[in-house]
Amino acid sequence: MSRVVLAVAIPITNYQFPITNSQLSIINSQFPQVQISAKTIVADRPRLAGDRYCK
Repeated sequence: MSRVVLAVAIPITNYQFPITNSQLSIINSQFPQVQISAKTIVADRPRLAGDRYCK
Protein backbone atom coordinates (compact mmCIF):
# COMPACT_ATOMS: atom_id res chain seq x y z
CA MET A 1 0.00 0.00 0.00
CA SER A 2 2.74 2.44 0.95
CA ARG A 3 4.66 1.68 -2.24
CA VAL A 4 1.66 2.67 -4.34
CA VAL A 5 1.27 5.94 -2.44
CA LEU A 6 4.95 6.82 -2.84
CA ALA A 7 4.78 6.07 -6.55
CA VAL A 8 1.99 8.63 -6.81
CA ALA A 9 3.58 11.21 -4.51
CA ILE A 10 7.04 11.28 -6.12
CA PRO A 11 5.96 12.37 -9.64
CA ILE A 12 3.86 15.18 -8.14
CA THR A 13 7.02 16.87 -6.82
CA ASN A 14 8.45 16.92 -10.34
CA TYR A 15 5.59 18.76 -12.02
CA GLN A 16 6.51 22.25 -13.20
CA PHE A 17 3.34 24.12 -12.27
CA PRO A 18 1.96 25.67 -9.08
CA ILE A 19 -0.19 23.44 -6.88
CA THR A 20 -2.85 25.21 -4.83
CA ASN A 21 -3.77 24.43 -1.23
CA SER A 22 -7.12 23.04 -2.37
CA GLN A 23 -5.33 20.54 -4.63
CA LEU A 24 -3.00 19.65 -1.76
CA SER A 25 -6.03 19.02 0.44
CA ILE A 26 -7.50 16.67 -2.16
CA ILE A 27 -4.20 14.79 -2.51
CA ASN A 28 -3.77 14.52 1.27
CA SER A 29 -7.35 13.30 1.74
CA GLN A 30 -6.84 10.61 -0.90
CA PHE A 31 -3.43 9.57 0.45
CA PRO A 32 -3.41 10.12 4.23
CA GLN A 33 -0.17 8.12 4.54
CA VAL A 34 1.77 10.86 2.74
CA GLN A 35 1.13 14.41 3.89
CA ILE A 36 2.25 16.67 1.06
CA SER A 37 2.86 20.36 1.66
CA ALA A 38 3.57 23.24 -0.70
CA LYS A 39 6.97 23.74 0.95
CA THR A 40 7.91 20.12 0.24
CA ILE A 41 6.95 20.43 -3.42
CA VAL A 42 8.88 23.67 -3.88
CA ALA A 43 11.93 22.24 -2.11
CA ASP A 44 11.95 18.99 -4.10
CA ARG A 45 11.35 20.31 -7.61
CA PRO A 46 13.97 22.18 -9.66
CA ARG A 47 13.82 25.94 -9.26
CA LEU A 48 13.00 27.92 -12.37
CA ALA A 49 14.04 31.49 -13.12
CA GLY A 50 11.45 33.75 -11.51
CA ASP A 51 9.83 30.79 -9.78
CA ARG A 52 7.72 31.70 -6.76
CA TYR A 53 6.63 29.67 -3.76
CA CYS A 54 3.23 28.03 -4.08
CA LYS A 55 0.66 29.73 -1.86
